[in-house]
Amino acid sequence: MNTPRLWQQIEQELWNKIEHEVKGSFYLEEQSHLYYFQEFHPYNNKQVSWVVMLQLDEGELNAPFNRIRIGLLIFAALALLISLALADLGARYIANPIARFSAALKRFADGEKTNEIRLNQPRQAAQELQQLEQSFKYLVKKIKESESQRDQAQNMMLQQAKLASIGEMAAGIGHEINNPLNNILSYATLIERDLPQGNAQLRKDVDGLREEALRAGRIVKGILNFARQVPPEYNLFDMHKWLQDTIDLVDPEARKHQVTIRLHELPDLEMYGDRNQLQQVMVNLLMNAIQASKPQDVVEISGQKAGVGLVRIFVSDQGKGIDESSKAKIFDPFFTTKAIGEGSGLGLSISLGIIQFHNGQLELKSNSKGGVDAIITLPLGNMSDESE
Repeated sequence: MNTPRLWQQIEQELWNKIEHEVKGSFYLEEQSHLYYFQEFHPYNNKQVSWVVMLQLDEGELNAPFNRIRIGLLIFAALALLISLALADLGARYIANPIARFSAALKRFADGEKTNEIRLNQPRQAAQELQQLEQSFKYLVKKIKESESQRDQAQNMMLQQAKLASIGEMAAGIGHEINNPLNNILSYATLIERDLPQGNAQLRKDVDGLREEALRAGRIVKGILNFARQVPPEYNLFDMHKWLQDTIDLVDPEARKHQVTIRLHELPDLEMYGDRNQLQQVMVNLLMNAIQASKPQDVVEISGQKAGVGLVRIFVSDQGKGIDESSKAKIFDPFFTTKAIGEGSGLGLSISLGIIQFHNGQLELKSNSKGGVDAIITLPLGNMSDESE
């Protein structure tokens, strides 16, 4: 310690403070000194005593504590800055992403159909946040799938109810019309038999009468088939041979319209269903495709597995496609885009009923070539239990 000398005489002012004390300490503010004193008797004579006094400079005494205090203040300031930086980092990479996630959940709950949520960049976000993001996307995906399945089921139920109600009405009308048509055909045959050989125009008129009656009879037959909705008889059959046989049935119509039918390579699959009913569906789809095509167009048939236990068959043409106004009504009974007299509008309705009886789906979509893709999705394997 810095002291001017090792000892000195005690000044009167200091003596006045200690003369009645044995030991102690005091502080002189005007000098900024701290004093410690102790009386002791170096001789046997107790009448003579000494007082040792230690004088300390307050600045020197407090210097180590001041350094510690300053160090603590600096440490506290640094700790505060680091804490603020960590808090900002936490807010940026944890709190803010979670806030965005919460906002996205609220928007989704309010009906916004989106799974485009990013909590942070993958390399910056914590693994837990990435898992949270993926879980949210998975949740949205499953909800959308459930909603899609629900909508499909509702549409199927509405379509079946519509078909059932119209079918009942059509059956009654068909039976009532069928008998007069049979009478007209009988009378036309009798008239033709009694016609004189030289009257060609009259014979032509009678032939036209009979043809129109036969056409009306075909329409009535279609109505009755539509109304009956006969349950399928399930059997195993080869998909490739079934499609080839169907193509052979419609080939004359294709040649008439100068349209080529191309069957692409198919997976080696055995189907289980009512071969005749499903062939009726394919004939109807192919006839529609042929009639919608221009000369030299190609109608393509392809197939593929579509998930576990499913097969998907495509019939694609290069025709005019489906306009927006027709999409919602395309499967309605008696709806047709063909010219009057060229179709009853029952083919697709009957086809849809057959496919639904087989626990499948039938879709019509416009394709990139401007035409229509008819898509049949059917389950493979034994479906008889499922359809009962």
